[in-house]
Amino acid sequence: MNLRLLTTAASLCLFLTPKAHAILDVNGNGLSDLWEKQYNNQQLLPPEFDPQADPDHDGWTNAEEAAAG
Repeated sequence: MNLRLLTTAASLCLFLTPKAHAILDVNGNGLSDLWEKQYNNQQLLPPEFDPQADPDHDGWTNAEEAAAG
């Protein structure tokens, strides 16, 4: 196998491999603590926060928005 083909194949494998992120959920609400801190002034969301709510009425739940990034 020539080097160019091997390099191209390796690049494609790296590009097409899905990336997995570790989920840290100390407060057990189903949302990544990293996401919560990023979008909540570096704080975890309060226990009454509902991941299934859609407070901005855009058709996406809080959990869906967190999963989408």
